[in-house]
Amino acid sequence: MSQTTYPKMNKRIKTKWLKALRGEAKEGPYRQANNGSLHTTINPKTGEDDGIDRFCCLGVLANICNLEGGLDGQDAVYGGYAQPAFEWAGLDWTTAHRLADMNDGGKRFATIANWIEENL
Repeated sequence: MSQTTYPKMNKRIKTKWLKALRGEAKEGPYRQANNGSLHTTINPKTGEDDGIDRFCCLGVLANICNLEGGLDGQDAVYGGYAQPAFEWAGLDWTTAHRLADMNDGGKRFATIANWIEENL
């Protein structure tokens, strides 16, 4: 069986993303969402909006894209622009979909970060 080859992403962005997923980002730790959203404030235990930001792994990347000015002022998290954000970072659709599946399937950010580090 052949091993899947993934695109190599922008190294500077990859480093920032890994730090963010591991809770080492200067903007603080990200809370994880596993509900298919880039960003949400819905508490997964109560189903209520508690105002606390939660992100999927691609939402974290999109937020980094925003902080870096990567989409010329378009909001990559709140505007739903995930594809331009992951393309900005050097990812393709297949890889982004795999990461979303890992996130929404319950893999923790640290596990996803390890996969990114090893494969991208």
